[in-house]
Amino acid sequence: MGFVKKVWKNRKSEYPNRRLLTKEDGSTELVTVSREEGLISDEGDPFAEDTMNDLENRIEEGFQSTLGDLKFTTITQAAYNALAAKDSNTIYLITG
Repeated sequence: MGFVKKVWKNRKSEYPNRRLLTKEDGSTELVTVSREEGLISDEGDPFAEDTMNDLENRIEEGFQSTLGDLKFTTITQAAYNALAAKDSNTIYLITG
């Protein structure tokens, strides 16, 4: 199976920073968390729909540019032996 492009979407929720903590005794506590990361030495790249969809597009373009001129066909081993040296732009799937 070839490359299947996925469209990424950002998660949207009413309370994105809310977490339910379950303690060892089984009791729970609803808390809101926030980042306290200290000094940021490198922001890095966001894991967001724009970033991921750009990645999907670049992968798809890579497959298209690599496989664009290739032909696919199914042949027998005997036919492959006869054709392999003649056609370098064909990928052969050998069957029984």
